[in-house]
Amino acid sequence: MTKVDFIDLLYDKYAKDAEKSIHLLPENIQYIMCVLLVHYPICNGGFRHLFECNLVGNVDYNLVVKSFEKVGLSHIAQSFKKVLSLFPNNVPPENMEEREEYLMKFFQDQDEDDNFIETYSPIVEEAEQLYFNEAEQTIKKLEQFYEYHT
Repeated sequence: MTKVDFIDLLYDKYAKDAEKSIHLLPENIQYIMCVLLVHYPICNGGFRHLFECNLVGNVDYNLVVKSFEKVGLSHIAQSFKKVLSLFPNNVPPENMEEREEYLMKFFQDQDEDDNFIETYSPIVEEAEQLYFNEAEQTIKKLEQFYEYHT
């Protein structure tokens, strides 16, 4: 099965229920879908892109971390935890304006003339590099997990 076929199969079979609530899915499918729900935003714009929107399906970030661990990507789970630790109580605020204030701290700074400059928190930068380097492996791990547990 190709990567695209695998992902299409999952979305065709589980996306509608996942959008309502991730908890409607069988437990092992929850783990796969949680990883996929963050995979594409991160790959398409990094953690900033991920945190600029809300996760669908009542997914909480602790379940995302647990999902990475369950599918055999504990090094990514640990990195994800470090990024979450930048937020109060290790969770992005639900209020988007408040969340944006934190994102500004992670991704912008001011130079000596008070001009905003693009920058990265070292924790976020390290996590993104790890994720980008492991993106293909992530899908392979999900496929292996799916084949073994379903």
